[in-house]
Amino acid sequence: MKTLRNKADLDTELAALRALNKSIGWVGTSGALHEGHLSLLRHASSENDAVIMFWTGEMSFPWAGASNPSYPRDYEKDAAMAASAGAHLLYIPRGEEIYPQPPVVKVTAPGLHHPGLTDPQHLDMVALFMSKFLGMVGGCTCYMGEKDWQQLVMMRQVASDLSLPIKRFVVSPTVRDTDGVPLSSRNMKLTPENRIAAAIVPQALETAARAIAEGERDADKVRAIIVEHIESQAPLVYAHVISETLQDINPLRGPIRLMACARFGEVEILDNLGVMV
Repeated sequence: MKTLRNKADLDTELAALRALNKSIGWVGTSGALHEGHLSLLRHASSENDAVIMFWTGEMSFPWAGASNPSYPRDYEKDAAMAASAGAHLLYIPRGEEIYPQPPVVKVTAPGLHHPGLTDPQHLDMVALFMSKFLGMVGGCTCYMGEKDWQQLVMMRQVASDLSLPIKRFVVSPTVRDTDGVPLSSRNMKLTPENRIAAAIVPQALETAARAIAEGERDADKVRAIIVEHIESQAPLVYAHVISETLQDINPLRGPIRLMACARFGEVEILDNLGVMV
Protein backbone atom coordinates (compact mmCIF):
# COMPACT_ATOMS: atom_id res chain seq x y z
CA MET A 1 0.00 0.00 0.00
CA LYS A 2 1.24 3.47 -0.88
CA THR A 3 0.59 6.48 1.35
CA LEU A 4 -0.08 9.84 -0.35
CA ARG A 5 0.05 13.17 1.45
CA ASN A 6 -0.64 15.73 -1.26
CA LYS A 7 -3.13 16.13 -4.08
CA ALA A 8 -0.48 16.18 -6.82
CA ASP A 9 0.61 12.65 -5.89
CA LEU A 10 -3.02 11.57 -5.69
CA ASP A 11 -3.66 12.92 -9.18
CA THR A 12 -0.58 11.11 -10.52
CA GLU A 13 -1.63 7.75 -9.06
CA LEU A 14 -5.22 8.07 -10.27
CA ALA A 15 -4.12 9.08 -13.76
CA ALA A 16 -1.85 6.03 -13.96
CA LEU A 17 -4.69 3.73 -12.92
CA ARG A 18 -7.05 5.23 -15.48
CA ALA A 19 -4.44 5.01 -18.24
CA LEU A 20 -4.51 1.26 -17.65
CA ASN A 21 -8.33 1.25 -17.53
CA LYS A 22 -8.31 0.07 -13.91
CA SER A 23 -11.49 0.17 -11.84
CA ILE A 24 -11.31 2.16 -8.60
CA GLY A 25 -13.12 1.67 -5.30
CA TRP A 26 -13.30 4.49 -2.74
CA VAL A 27 -13.72 4.33 1.04
CA GLY A 28 -13.62 7.30 3.40
CA THR A 29 -12.85 7.45 7.12
CA SER A 30 -11.92 10.01 9.75
CA GLY A 31 -9.80 7.42 11.55
CA ALA A 32 -9.94 4.87 14.39
CA LEU A 33 -10.57 1.97 12.02
CA HIS A 34 -12.64 -1.00 13.12
CA GLU A 35 -14.16 -4.06 11.47
CA GLY A 36 -16.86 -1.95 9.86
CA HIS A 37 -14.28 0.01 7.88
CA LEU A 38 -12.36 -3.15 7.04
CA SER A 39 -15.47 -4.84 5.68
CA LEU A 40 -15.91 -1.92 3.27
CA LEU A 41 -12.29 -2.20 2.14
CA ARG A 42 -12.56 -5.96 1.61
CA HIS A 43 -15.78 -5.51 -0.35
CA ALA A 44 -14.17 -2.81 -2.50
CA SER A 45 -11.07 -4.95 -3.05
CA SER A 46 -13.17 -7.88 -4.24
CA GLU A 47 -14.82 -5.76 -6.95
CA ASN A 48 -12.09 -3.36 -8.12
CA ASP A 49 -8.56 -3.34 -9.49
CA ALA A 50 -7.52 -0.67 -6.98
CA VAL A 51 -8.92 0.61 -3.68
CA ILE A 52 -8.20 4.05 -2.27
CA MET A 53 -9.03 5.11 1.27
CA PHE A 54 -9.22 8.75 2.32
CA TRP A 55 -8.05 9.10 5.94
CA THR A 56 -9.03 12.54 7.25
CA GLY A 57 -7.79 12.20 10.82
CA GLU A 58 -5.22 14.98 10.38
CA MET A 59 -7.67 17.51 8.93
CA SER A 60 -8.77 20.32 11.22
CA PHE A 61 -10.77 23.43 10.40
CA PRO A 62 -11.73 25.94 13.12
CA TRP A 63 -14.68 27.02 10.98
CA ALA A 64 -16.00 23.43 10.83
CA GLY A 65 -16.86 23.40 14.54
CA ALA A 66 -18.24 20.09 15.81
CA SER A 67 -17.69 18.47 12.42
CA ASN A 68 -14.14 17.67 13.58
CA PRO A 69 -14.32 14.25 15.36
CA SER A 70 -12.90 14.28 18.89
CA TYR A 71 -11.95 10.62 19.37
CA PRO A 72 -8.28 9.55 19.34
CA ARG A 73 -6.74 8.29 16.09
CA ASP A 74 -3.60 6.18 15.51
CA TYR A 75 -2.41 6.59 11.92
CA GLU A 76 0.19 3.80 12.02
CA LYS A 77 -2.33 1.29 13.35
CA ASP A 78 -5.00 2.39 10.89
CA ALA A 79 -2.59 2.21 7.94
CA ALA A 80 -1.58 -1.36 8.80
CA MET A 81 -5.23 -2.39 9.13
CA ALA A 82 -6.18 -0.73 5.83
CA ALA A 83 -3.33 -2.47 4.00
CA SER A 84 -4.31 -5.85 5.42
CA ALA A 85 -7.90 -5.34 4.22
CA GLY A 86 -6.92 -4.62 0.63
CA ALA A 87 -6.30 -0.87 0.33
CA HIS A 88 -3.82 0.01 -2.41
CA LEU A 89 -3.62 3.75 -1.79
CA LEU A 90 -4.06 5.67 1.46
CA TYR A 91 -4.54 9.40 0.95
CA ILE A 92 -4.19 11.74 3.93
CA PRO A 93 -5.70 15.13 3.02
CA ARG A 94 -4.10 18.16 4.63
CA GLY A 95 -6.49 20.85 5.72
CA GLU A 96 -4.39 23.69 4.34
CA GLU A 97 -4.38 22.07 0.89
CA ILE A 98 -8.05 21.10 0.84
CA TYR A 99 -9.32 24.49 2.02
CA PRO A 100 -6.59 27.15 2.34
CA GLN A 101 -9.41 29.59 3.12
CA PRO A 102 -12.89 28.90 4.49
CA PRO A 103 -15.07 27.81 1.57
CA VAL A 104 -17.58 30.22 0.09
CA VAL A 105 -19.64 27.53 -1.65
CA LYS A 106 -21.99 25.47 0.52
CA VAL A 107 -23.57 22.10 -0.19
CA THR A 108 -26.91 21.53 1.48
CA ALA A 109 -29.82 19.12 1.12
CA PRO A 110 -32.64 20.61 3.23
CA GLY A 111 -35.12 18.00 2.01
CA LEU A 112 -33.09 15.40 3.92
CA HIS A 113 -32.72 17.39 7.15
CA HIS A 114 -35.21 15.23 9.00
CA PRO A 115 -36.06 16.79 12.39
CA GLY A 116 -34.18 15.21 15.26
CA LEU A 117 -31.53 13.40 13.24
CA THR A 118 -28.06 14.79 12.49
CA ASP A 119 -27.56 18.50 13.16
CA PRO A 120 -28.23 20.23 9.80
CA GLN A 121 -25.00 22.26 9.95
CA HIS A 122 -22.95 19.11 10.51
CA LEU A 123 -24.81 17.29 7.74
CA ASP A 124 -24.10 20.15 5.33
CA MET A 125 -20.43 20.05 6.30
CA VAL A 126 -20.33 16.32 5.56
CA ALA A 127 -21.96 16.99 2.18
CA LEU A 128 -19.34 19.66 1.42
CA PHE A 129 -16.37 17.47 2.31
CA MET A 130 -17.75 14.39 0.59
CA SER A 131 -18.54 16.31 -2.60
CA LYS A 132 -15.01 17.70 -2.59
CA PHE A 133 -13.40 14.31 -2.03
CA LEU A 134 -15.49 12.42 -4.57
CA GLY A 135 -14.82 15.13 -7.13
CA MET A 136 -11.08 14.72 -6.47
CA VAL A 137 -11.21 10.95 -6.97
CA GLY A 138 -13.32 11.09 -10.11
CA GLY A 139 -14.96 8.03 -11.63
CA CYS A 140 -15.13 5.39 -8.92
CA THR A 141 -17.41 3.12 -6.94
CA CYS A 142 -18.19 4.53 -3.50
CA TYR A 143 -18.50 2.09 -0.58
CA MET A 144 -20.51 3.15 2.49
CA GLY A 145 -22.13 1.35 5.40
CA GLU A 146 -25.79 1.27 6.46
CA LYS A 147 -24.83 2.58 9.91
CA ASP A 148 -24.59 6.15 8.60
CA TRP A 149 -27.92 5.91 6.80
CA GLN A 150 -28.76 9.60 6.69
CA GLN A 151 -25.35 10.48 5.23
CA LEU A 152 -25.68 7.66 2.70
CA VAL A 153 -29.09 8.86 1.50
CA MET A 154 -27.82 12.42 1.34
CA MET A 155 -24.69 11.60 -0.66
CA ARG A 156 -26.55 9.49 -3.19
CA GLN A 157 -28.86 12.44 -3.77
CA VAL A 158 -26.05 15.01 -3.86
CA ALA A 159 -24.06 12.87 -6.32
CA SER A 160 -27.11 12.60 -8.55
CA ASP A 161 -28.08 16.28 -8.37
CA LEU A 162 -24.51 17.53 -8.94
CA SER A 163 -23.54 14.82 -11.46
CA LEU A 164 -20.56 13.76 -9.38
CA PRO A 165 -18.53 11.11 -11.26
CA ILE A 166 -19.67 8.20 -9.11
CA LYS A 167 -20.37 5.03 -11.05
CA ARG A 168 -22.42 3.61 -8.21
CA PHE A 169 -22.84 3.50 -4.44
CA VAL A 170 -22.39 0.11 -2.78
CA VAL A 171 -24.07 -0.22 0.60
CA SER A 172 -22.71 -2.71 3.13
CA PRO A 173 -24.67 -3.98 6.17
CA THR A 174 -23.88 -2.51 9.56
CA VAL A 175 -21.16 -4.51 11.30
CA ARG A 176 -22.20 -5.26 14.89
CA ASP A 177 -20.64 -6.54 18.08
CA THR A 178 -21.87 -9.80 19.57
CA ASP A 179 -24.60 -7.97 21.53
CA GLY A 180 -25.88 -6.18 18.44
CA VAL A 181 -24.35 -2.76 19.11
CA PRO A 182 -22.99 -1.24 15.87
CA LEU A 183 -19.21 -0.98 15.73
CA SER A 184 -18.27 2.69 15.91
CA SER A 185 -15.18 4.74 16.66
CA ARG A 186 -17.10 6.56 19.39
CA ASN A 187 -17.66 3.30 21.32
CA MET A 188 -14.14 3.52 22.72
CA LYS A 189 -15.30 6.46 24.83
CA LEU A 190 -17.98 4.42 26.63
CA THR A 191 -17.46 3.25 30.20
CA PRO A 192 -17.75 -0.55 30.69
CA GLU A 193 -21.17 -0.07 32.31
CA ASN A 194 -22.46 2.16 29.53
CA ARG A 195 -21.10 -0.19 26.87
CA ILE A 196 -23.27 -2.97 28.33
CA ALA A 197 -26.30 -0.68 28.56
CA ALA A 198 -25.91 0.44 24.92
CA ALA A 199 -27.33 -2.89 23.75
CA ILE A 200 -30.81 -1.51 24.50
CA VAL A 201 -30.69 0.53 21.27
CA PRO A 202 -30.49 -2.37 18.77
CA GLN A 203 -32.81 -4.40 21.01
CA ALA A 204 -35.45 -1.67 20.79
CA LEU A 205 -35.20 -1.58 16.99
CA GLU A 206 -35.49 -5.37 16.74
CA THR A 207 -38.57 -5.31 18.98
CA ALA A 208 -40.18 -2.66 16.77
CA ALA A 209 -39.29 -4.67 13.65
CA ARG A 210 -41.04 -7.73 15.13
CA ALA A 211 -44.17 -5.65 15.73
CA ILE A 212 -44.18 -4.64 12.05
CA ALA A 213 -43.66 -8.26 11.01
CA GLU A 214 -46.69 -9.19 13.12
CA GLY A 215 -48.85 -6.65 11.29
CA GLU A 216 -48.48 -3.28 13.00
CA ARG A 217 -48.66 -0.47 10.43
CA ASP A 218 -49.13 2.60 12.62
CA ALA A 219 -45.84 4.52 12.61
CA ASP A 220 -46.64 6.25 15.91
CA LYS A 221 -47.26 2.95 17.68
CA VAL A 222 -44.05 1.45 16.30
CA ARG A 223 -42.12 4.54 17.40
CA ALA A 224 -43.67 4.24 20.87
CA ILE A 225 -42.21 0.73 21.16
CA ILE A 226 -38.72 2.07 20.49
CA VAL A 227 -39.18 4.97 22.92
CA GLU A 228 -40.47 2.74 25.72
CA HIS A 229 -37.60 0.28 25.45
CA ILE A 230 -34.83 2.86 25.34
CA GLU A 231 -36.17 5.30 27.94
CA SER A 232 -36.24 2.49 30.49
CA GLN A 233 -32.44 2.53 30.51
CA ALA A 234 -31.06 5.67 28.87
CA PRO A 235 -31.93 9.24 27.82
CA LEU A 236 -33.48 9.15 24.36
CA VAL A 237 -32.06 11.54 21.76
CA TYR A 238 -34.44 10.56 18.97
CA ALA A 239 -36.58 7.73 17.62
CA HIS A 240 -38.02 7.77 14.11
CA VAL A 241 -40.00 5.39 11.93
CA ILE A 242 -39.67 6.79 8.42
CA SER A 243 -39.22 5.82 4.80
CA GLU A 244 -35.79 4.82 3.53
CA THR A 245 -35.58 8.25 1.88
CA LEU A 246 -36.06 9.91 5.31
CA GLN A 247 -39.66 11.00 4.75
CA ASP A 248 -42.50 10.65 7.26
CA ILE A 249 -44.91 7.88 6.29
CA ASN A 250 -48.04 6.62 8.03
CA PRO A 251 -49.45 4.00 7.60
CA LEU A 252 -46.22 2.15 6.99
CA ARG A 253 -45.60 0.70 3.53
CA GLY A 254 -42.63 -0.20 1.36
CA PRO A 255 -39.03 0.01 2.62
CA ILE A 256 -38.95 1.50 6.12
CA ARG A 257 -36.04 2.67 8.24
CA LEU A 258 -36.21 2.43 12.04
CA MET A 259 -33.78 4.96 13.53
CA ALA A 260 -32.84 5.63 17.14
CA CYS A 261 -30.20 7.37 19.21
CA ALA A 262 -29.63 7.34 22.97
CA ARG A 263 -27.09 8.96 25.27
CA PHE A 264 -24.84 6.90 27.51
CA GLY A 265 -22.77 9.24 29.64
CA GLU A 266 -21.28 11.72 27.18
CA VAL A 267 -21.58 9.36 24.20
CA GLU A 268 -24.49 9.13 21.78
CA ILE A 269 -25.11 5.69 20.31
CA LEU A 270 -27.10 5.75 17.07
CA ASP A 271 -28.47 2.82 15.13
CA ASN A 272 -30.92 2.05 12.36
CA LEU A 273 -32.63 -0.99 10.91
CA GLY A 274 -34.25 -1.50 7.53
CA VAL A 275 -37.65 -3.21 7.33
CA MET A 276 -39.71 -4.08 4.26
CA VAL A 277 -43.44 -3.71 4.85
